[in-house]
Amino acid sequence: MSEIRDWLATTLKQNFNFERILATQLWSHTSHMTQTLDQQHGHNRRPTFIKPNNL
Repeated sequence: MSEIRDWLATTLKQNFNFERILATQLWSHTSHMTQTLDQQHGHNRRPTFIKPNNL
């Protein structure tokens, strides 16, 4: 029974990490797209809550 519990815990941990990595990649991709659109349209100023790296 402990083998199943260990496997379940490992699987849940891997899924959690995978989702976190996916969310991080999605966020960086989205903010990169936003910056690219800003540069194309000449809007260099954006609210700091969207682009925190200009603080």
